[in-house]
Amino acid sequence: MSRPVCLVTGSSSGIGAATVRHFATQGYDIVVNYNSGADRAEAIAGELRHEHGVSVHVVGADLSQSEEPFRLVDEAHAHFGRLDVAISNSGVANYIRGDDG
Repeated sequence: MSRPVCLVTGSSSGIGAATVRHFATQGYDIVVNYNSGADRAEAIAGELRHEHGVSVHVVGADLSQSEEPFRLVDEAHAHFGRLDVAISNSGVANYIRGDDG
């Protein structure tokens, strides 16, 4: 039987990276997602493979684009044949400066 699979958006750094590290310690295969920073995503993937012996699939996707979340999930499922946990960690923020600078 295959291991469970976890996808975390924005998992090439910060909270997302910590989350995939946690799931890898629990024996999950991992989908690492990034928008920019492919090198960081590949580094996390290598770390998880080496330290936890799990399979990792790295997928770049700009989740601010309406079709990209669907493509990300479809690619994860196509690669592993299942998807057990999906965590939406990435976000987009627009900061508006006031008139005072």
